[in-house]
Amino acid sequence: YAGAVEALSALKRAGKTVVLISNSGKRAEPNERRLKKLGFEEASWDHFVSSGEVAWRAFRDMAASGALRGGTKCLLISRDGDRSAIDGLPLALTDNSDDAELVLISASEGDRYDLDHYRALLGPAAARQVPCFCTNPD
Repeated sequence: YAGAVEALSALKRAGKTVVLISNSGKRAEPNERRLKKLGFEEASWDHFVSSGEVAWRAFRDMAASGALRGGTKCLLISRDGDRSAIDGLPLALTDNSDDAELVLISASEGDRYDLDHYRALLGPAAARQVPCFCTNPD
């Protein structure tokens, strides 16, 4: 958006705390890299919070507490094979909805696949009422 880079920088120069919040299914760091490529200065915000980062930290904490078993089979739906939503988590990726124990939707490829594709992909897990988390509800 026109003026966004300048506005954010002006807020920081005025001593304001800037927290950026996004519904991106990606973790904070890839989103911050994207903003830098768009011309934003890293020093123009204090914190970046994304739904993907919140979910990643929640899964990490669940694993640490024992609420999420290491090796849990995760069906990850992402864009272009992006696995960053689960990097560093004790999950075992599966492409098979029939044996998934957890479904994480961090993005979709609606421009490539129609709803019937996703119905077929998610149907077996849904029928078994497998927990599903969507970090990018767009």
